[in-house]
Amino acid sequence: MVLGVFSLGGTLLFGGHHHPAIKLPWYWLQGLPLLESALPDRFCLVADGAAAALLAFAVDAAVPAFAAFAARRHRFLGLPRLSAGWRPAAVVLAAAVLAALPIVPKPLPVAAATPVPHGWSATFAALRLPPSASVLVVPVPMSTFTEPLRWQADTGEPRSLVGGYFMGPGPHGRGYIDGTGTPPAGVYLNALWVFSQAGQNRATGGKAPNAPPTATGYLPVRSVTNAKMREQIRAWRVSAVVAVAAPGSRLGRYLTAILGSPAVATGDVTAWRVPAR
Repeated sequence: MVLGVFSLGGTLLFGGHHHPAIKLPWYWLQGLPLLESALPDRFCLVADGAAAALLAFAVDAAVPAFAAFAARRHRFLGLPRLSAGWRPAAVVLAAAVLAALPIVPKPLPVAAATPVPHGWSATFAALRLPPSASVLVVPVPMSTFTEPLRWQADTGEPRSLVGGYFMGPGPHGRGYIDGTGTPPAGVYLNALWVFSQAGQNRATGGKAPNAPPTATGYLPVRSVTNAKMREQIRAWRVSAVVAVAAPGSRLGRYLTAILGSPAVATGDVTAWRVPAR
């Protein structure tokens, strides 16, 4: 029961709505070392295992108890002899199955997969990058926006890319999701990507990066100078920059000003080669 309550998280989620004013026990534990990295909904996995073991032990103990109960009832009430042979086990197991039926999970709902951006594979085929090449994909993937990782998984391209969803060391040596986080240059590129084309966020099917609720729906992002952007791209040591944006979009024009004319523009994808120096 304790694990089940912990699996509900720090605040109550009921009927599809959060109720932050209602604090649950995990609320006072979630900030402690080690526990701060735990996902509370996984506690229910351990609780399910404990419940399954408890049910098995209970069935094992209930079979002889039911046999003795049925034998006494037969002597006094003349009921059918349920205490003999396989009958006690059958009755107890049937009751256990009926008790567990309400918690049998339903089939998962079917959802359409997010398609790979048009021109993605053709762009990488045209770039002809070596297997060891690293690529800056815009939008930059992060723990709250993983669509580029899905494109990579679906096509195998690129072999290596900037960002992602991972546990890494933070500024104080402790482990954090995404490590030290996305640099300001990456956050700025994602902001340009969000605003560069109407409907772009809907086209990718995922939540827009850097988009907590605000008056405009997106987090305000400070501008990054061209020199800082070029410095960050050099620090990433990438061989190419691949943006899911048209060359004439706001993001496309910005990257052209930073990197020069694009090397490839196919479908919804534009790419620039980055010199080694």
